[in-house]
Amino acid sequence: MLRSLFLVVFLLLPADGLSQNAKVIPVAVNHVGQDQVGTYIAFALKEAIRASRSFRLVDHDPAPSTARIVVQLVSVESYVPQGGISSAVSETIVYDNTPVAGGGIYLTSSVLACGRDRIDLCAKRILPLIDQAVESLRKNWPHLWETL
Repeated sequence: MLRSLFLVVFLLLPADGLSQNAKVIPVAVNHVGQDQVGTYIAFALKEAIRASRSFRLVDHDPAPSTARIVVQLVSVESYVPQGGISSAVSETIVYDNTPVAGGGIYLTSSVLACGRDRIDLCAKRILPLIDQAVESLRKNWPHLWETL
């Protein structure tokens, strides 16, 4: 019986060990903007990162003590005649770490136009951009990716 239990535990450990070897990337979100939609998108993005299996939300720190990916959001309110109040949201994704000067190494950026009715959708559209930026970092700068 003890031998069978040992065998079952032994067989389960590699599967569990493989899932723990998957790298969970630390991601910080920094938002600049006074508009309501942009503020809600920043909050929804943080919640989406918290719910992700690939990313771990960390506090934004201008001088981080550990490596991380930082999503810089800048938003401004706009008005669309058919859509009502919305925001233009710029997201810039950088790799940041203590030895990196100037707020990080640029990886990618894009712009979204989001209305009040699409806050969660807009936030979730940023997740694949983070994933693409991390993949680019892994391929092009593996020594930096290893620090995450």
